[in-house]
Amino acid sequence: MVRKKRCRPTQNYDRFYCSVGEWRREYDFGAMVPERKYDDSGHKERDHITITTKVRHHTTTRAKSSRKFEAMDFILSPEHALREKWSKDAERIGMIFFDRESFRAHVDLASDVYFSLIPCLAANHFKEITLTVRNLRYWRGDIQWVGFQPEETPPEEL
Repeated sequence: MVRKKRCRPTQNYDRFYCSVGEWRREYDFGAMVPERKYDDSGHKERDHITITTKVRHHTTTRAKSSRKFEAMDFILSPEHALREKWSKDAERIGMIFFDRESFRAHVDLASDVYFSLIPCLAANHFKEITLTVRNLRYWRGDIQWVGFQPEETPPEEL
């Protein structure tokens, strides 16, 4: 007797609705040691925003798991490439990683979007972040879409 192979969809999607908690911006700048110089500029610069959120609701297209996500850290970084240089068929805008202690989403934003996001966060304009992840398995997944909403989605719509 031949066993039939179970047919699974090739793409699984997860959607997270998160309420915004606190945020902070970090900026580091330093000169590179000549032996460790990775580029011609001679300096290393890192700028990013970390937003701590609480996961309100999680929907998925795959079988439900017993893993419960309670909090998530969004790490937003600026991408300084020109928009016409961006790939038209990009598969993801960031990655999501999790382990026993933390659940982190790393998102690359266009630099103009990144710098206009800072005053909005300072004014407490955004109340909810919606995140769509493709193929969330084991400890990682690809981020397909991130949305910042000024109001939280009502519980009856979730």
